[in-house]
Amino acid sequence: MSLTESSPGARGPSAKAIRVVLILSTVAIVGLAGVVAPPLMDRLALGRDATRVSDLELLRAAIEAYRTDHGMFPPGNPDQGRAGWDTSLDGEFLQALVDGGYLDRTIVDPSNDEDHHYRYYRYESGYEGFDRDFYVLGARTLETDRTRERSPGFRGDLRDWSQEFDYVTGGY
Repeated sequence: MSLTESSPGARGPSAKAIRVVLILSTVAIVGLAGVVAPPLMDRLALGRDATRVSDLELLRAAIEAYRTDHGMFPPGNPDQGRAGWDTSLDGEFLQALVDGGYLDRTIVDPSNDEDHHYRYYRYESGYEGFDRDFYVLGARTLETDRTRERSPGFRGDLRDWSQEFDYVTGGY
């Protein structure tokens, strides 16, 4: 008799035994996912935050190049309900930089939702004690503490935007 043939009266594994093996396999998979998922999610969050920092550095360089060429900071496109801030939520974030060739595309936050988006505001001389025009650029919410610690910050005599943004920069 070959190994593939069954002898008369021999039975395969019982339905109960199969169920036990399936349950144990499921528990093992769920347990493994519980161990693997948090570090994976942390790495994804770090990746999104790294993209945010890179985007904001690129935006800052483009803003500074625009100012060098035009003698002023680019105008923003204030979004409704955002207190005059231009945000990446509307798809026209710092459009003057795209139109002027300083950026090849509109840059948006990797999540680009109510909690995670970029903000830009151009202030006039005299605001918050500044003696010249200036701008603030940042991301209000980041996902990781490690990235928050890398924020260059931006403050004037009367206001510290570092208290309002997880990552902020600016210039004058």
